[in-house]
Amino acid sequence: MNTSCGAPPAAEPDRPKGRVLVVDDFPSTRAALCELVQSVPWLQVVGQADNGSQALDQVASLRPDVVLLDLAMPALDGLSVTRLIRQRHPEMKVVVVSVHDGAAWKKASFAHGADAFVSKNHAHLELLPELERLFHAPADGSGGPSQSIASSEPLSKP
Repeated sequence: MNTSCGAPPAAEPDRPKGRVLVVDDFPSTRAALCELVQSVPWLQVVGQADNGSQALDQVASLRPDVVLLDLAMPALDGLSVTRLIRQRHPEMKVVVVSVHDGAAWKKASFAHGADAFVSKNHAHLELLPELERLFHAPADGSGGPSQSIASSEPLSKP
């Protein structure tokens, strides 16, 4: 699997880059999430996975700071992956990014250890602020995602 999402913008010299793993079974959704993350100078996509088992392998080998994780995936579902990440890597952050955005799915995601939940239908508006919160970006917005221009189009599966 290709772990690159293209060249990121120049990083701020005094700020380490946040390492992000993108996990979704649809290539177009992974690409859109990668593009959104890579639009932020202080973030970098370090890998991609298209199923839950692959996600756990990537988590172990790449040690990302944050995992963007779909719920409905082959091999191992997102709730199980979230629980296993939380057990094995408690310092790692998990952001569930799913089309299943009802209250029950959100509650289950948090119960399994997710740090944030973002609807795919609103990811273009919600994801960067959540990443900013998780990475404790400066309150003045310098270098944070608020300086980026997010797409006005929702993420969608083909």
